[in-house]
Amino acid sequence: MSKDPPDFSHELFTDVDLIERGLGEYRASKSLEIGCGYGRLTPWLARRSADHYAIDPEKELLDDARQLYPNVTFHNVLAQELPYEDSIFDLIVSFGVLTQVPNEQLDQVAGEIERVASNNRKLLIAEKIGAVEDTNRVYTRSISEYHSLFSSFDLVETIERPLDQDYWGEDFRYALMCFR
Repeated sequence: MSKDPPDFSHELFTDVDLIERGLGEYRASKSLEIGCGYGRLTPWLARRSADHYAIDPEKELLDDARQLYPNVTFHNVLAQELPYEDSIFDLIVSFGVLTQVPNEQLDQVAGEIERVASNNRKLLIAEKIGAVEDTNRVYTRSISEYHSLFSSFDLVETIERPLDQDYWGEDFRYALMCFR
């Protein structure tokens, strides 16, 4: 018996709800969205910031995002090589990006995020969590592993999403981790 592919139509609503819950009334002067893709979450994040930046390694996706959101500054770079000055972003958001980063590159990504984060900062990380087999180039980690990875930040809140299915029909858990 074959499984039907999962329905992802609910994900945008769920992710925007997580953003709203994670940010509350918080407003940023300068924000960075890591792994923006075509800009699925960009309008909700840009509304929360006076000056919003977004990065993605896929040029074609960024071309679409630039067309949709001309008031956002987009850069075609990897999270391991952020082209920004130190301590300039007071909001950094990453949704579903770190599960795509191999373990041997993760410290470099975390170091870059820490480098560009201001002292008065908020970091939202939303990722698959738990011990899942490393299939399909997905690297799941626990909340405590993310807490250790971003040790210069304080983990102030964790919001877990209900059990869901990924593209391959496998069950997973997802959590938003709010750091300060």
